[in-house]
Amino acid sequence: MKLLVVAAGLILVLSVFAGVHVLADDPTTAPTTQPMIYNKICPVTREAVDPKVPTVQYKGLTIGFCCEDCVKDFKADPEKYMANLK
Repeated sequence: MKLLVVAAGLILVLSVFAGVHVLADDPTTAPTTQPMIYNKICPVTREAVDPKVPTVQYKGLTIGFCCEDCVKDFKADPEKYMANLK
């Protein structure tokens, strides 16, 4: 009986990992294109945008930043920082 429970648990664990692997390789879940970043200069610090930092969609534009702290500042008052991009 104990062997049966262990075998069932092992099958369950393996099926979960197999499912994760299938999802990771599924091309329909992967992004097809990276949105074009509207600005080359961070609206908060006015330093160069780092393409590895998350972007923010604002009024139909993809806004880039130099660091993640700037993303937080921008979200707190986007109009204040959008003026820096004009």
